[in-house]
Amino acid sequence: MIESASLKILGDNGSLKKVYPHFSPRAAQIEMAESIEFAIEKNQTVVIEAGTGIGKTFAYLIPALLSGKKIIVSTGTKNLQDQLFNKDVPLLRKLFPVKKVSLLKGRANYLCLHRLETNAPDALYDSRNAQKDLIKLNRWAKLTKTGDIAEVTAVKESSSVWPNVTSTSENCIGSDCPCFNKCFVNKARREALSSDLLIINHHLFFADLAIKEEGFGELLPDARVVVFDEAHHLAEIATNFFSESLSSRKLGLLFNDVLAAYYELSQDLKELPELLIQMKQTLKKTRLAFGRDMRRDAWESVARNREVKKSFGLLQGQFAELVDYLNHLSQRSKDLYTCYERAVALYHLLDQLIDENKSQEHVYWFETFSQSFVIYITPIQIKGELQKFINHPDKAWIFTSATLAIGKDFSFFTEPLGIIPNYTKQLLSPYDYEKNTMLYVPQGLPDVRSTHFIEKLIEYALPIITVSKGRSFLLFTSYSAMNKAKDLLANSDFELFVQGDKTKHQLLEDFRKTDNAVLLGTSSFWQGVDVQGEALSCVVIDKLPFASPGEPIVKARIDAIKKQGGQPFFDYQLPYAIIALKQGVGRLIRGEQDKGVLLIGDMRLLAKSYGQQFLNSMAKMPIVRQHERALACAKSLLGESCESESVSN
Repeated sequence: MIESASLKILGDNGSLKKVYPHFSPRAAQIEMAESIEFAIEKNQTVVIEAGTGIGKTFAYLIPALLSGKKIIVSTGTKNLQDQLFNKDVPLLRKLFPVKKVSLLKGRANYLCLHRLETNAPDALYDSRNAQKDLIKLNRWAKLTKTGDIAEVTAVKESSSVWPNVTSTSENCIGSDCPCFNKCFVNKARREALSSDLLIINHHLFFADLAIKEEGFGELLPDARVVVFDEAHHLAEIATNFFSESLSSRKLGLLFNDVLAAYYELSQDLKELPELLIQMKQTLKKTRLAFGRDMRRDAWESVARNREVKKSFGLLQGQFAELVDYLNHLSQRSKDLYTCYERAVALYHLLDQLIDENKSQEHVYWFETFSQSFVIYITPIQIKGELQKFINHPDKAWIFTSATLAIGKDFSFFTEPLGIIPNYTKQLLSPYDYEKNTMLYVPQGLPDVRSTHFIEKLIEYALPIITVSKGRSFLLFTSYSAMNKAKDLLANSDFELFVQGDKTKHQLLEDFRKTDNAVLLGTSSFWQGVDVQGEALSCVVIDKLPFASPGEPIVKARIDAIKKQGGQPFFDYQLPYAIIALKQGVGRLIRGEQDKGVLLIGDMRLLAKSYGQQFLNSMAKMPIVRQHERALACAKSLLGESCESESVSN
């Protein structure tokens, strides 16, 4: 039998061992690589669920590089993007004659020299810290070669300066920019267009689709191989990308840009700055009209509220006035013309919200924060937007993640995106979960809707966390549950790291370095988090992560499924929860030698008939219910396995 090209590299006597001595061949990795090799040769579309530990990055990079074709790899997170560019690809370049590899980020990740220059007036900034940040950025701008703002550690990510010194597709003035030849975004794009391998993220991929749709050219090279890693993010990112939004932040940035252009060129309309001040005040009143609490709800719930209608009516009138002023000024500079176009687009969006005859194919909803608000117009279905691009016949399309299937069924992933795969493949993790893990579902916990649920969950979890010497993730389905648990653990002996106290990256770094550490997080810590070895030995999950039926997008999709004669729970809510739980469970075992305890506090996992679907989609673990037995098994897990209890009772 003739060896495949991938096997010659990944096999027992493969060339990868020569450059990576610690590499161990894995049958599932070779199977995945050979499947992708065939798909690339035949320009096929494949969907592969690759369990933790298979080594999927090498499994797609090696056949892609062997093909000699232009390649795009798109990731769901910047962490994986950086890992591929800084670690995985440099290692493989020792085996392959790859001429050029580029990492391309979204426009907002690069300094805009023109906006740095024009947004300098002190009037745009309301704090001394912001003005100090601007001074630091001006110094850095004279030194940087790439303009990548990730280089800047002296200015916080939360600084109010960043939106004023980076650009968006709306405020970029293109070839009319006086800094066009020095533009960092253009430089990064030129590098990308001439690359053999380009590493991007899903947001940037969808941005390129929009550019192609509008006929303005292509941001990304015309690659023949497109790989989506962390593909489980695609539907959510696509939905967000194809949404339109009107936010107080977006409006505030427009007002700042108008003011900057006014100071730069045209100060004969003295009424304009006063109007902008009035509009900023109206934005504050509009935020208060939604109520003081932070909330997320359907637009219909507030559309007829007297204060909301009054505030938006006032904003609409002021907007019309602003558009008139900008129309008058728009020919004086490209900046003012761009501001005029943005104002017109936002004014039309405001009209859509006030108009009672809304599209039935979209859901209108809003979200409020302490001092800001966002209103969204989101498509209920995205299949039509993507089908014409994703199933292109002269490319190979590879979709992979550790969590794509429900049991063995991939349709929950493929159908909403309009993906028509030539074949799907499920490759299980090579790790020995039966020997190295335990699933504890405590007997005696109250219903998850009980007011005492979190209190009892922590009571059962504390002895297990103590046995684990901290080294635990506590993952919650809501902020309120997380904060309640935080209060209950406040006087414990554990070092607590709580989502929101620091950046996600910093929390993880501190967690890894700290003994007796317990990290508390919500949805963002259920996925894309990798803590290997003994630093993480216990994961506690409060509930099965069903999306709230009151969430505007969830409710709209439930209604759409009902209209089509489907069953929303089984067609949407259950599959969604299974994928989310698989992500959370996946935090526990990240290496071959890892061992740990998984505690899930939701009795429905064993009491409801649909609970078996969750268990069938997870790695098989011994299940324990009795508390004393769970403690004994947790203590012995470092040296011995634990047999599963009967769960009939």
